[in-house]
Amino acid sequence: MATRGHVQDPNDRRLRPIYDYLDNGNNKMAIQQADKLLKKHKDLHCAKVLKAIGLQRTGKQEEAFTLAQEVAALEPTDDNSLQALTILYREMHRRWHGSV
Repeated sequence: MATRGHVQDPNDRRLRPIYDYLDNGNNKMAIQQADKLLKKHKDLHCAKVLKAIGLQRTGKQEEAFTLAQEVAALEPTDDNSLQALTILYREMHRRWHGSV
């Protein structure tokens, strides 16, 4: 029997395909899946950030940065969004400043 603290967030299930596409290097499909999810759930911050990661990895840095700024301005508090923003900013930093 699941306790309240262990109930899986339905958004985790919705976001899983996007994470899988990003993990497998299929960034265009990740962007498409994020767009599809955002049509139904416009305020799903993590989907926006995951889309930004896909955009950044396909060379669309400005579009990715703009999307990330939009989400950051909303000050999300959910772990998925914050972790995805951290990954995005880390990848952007490496791209703009070279590998350290």
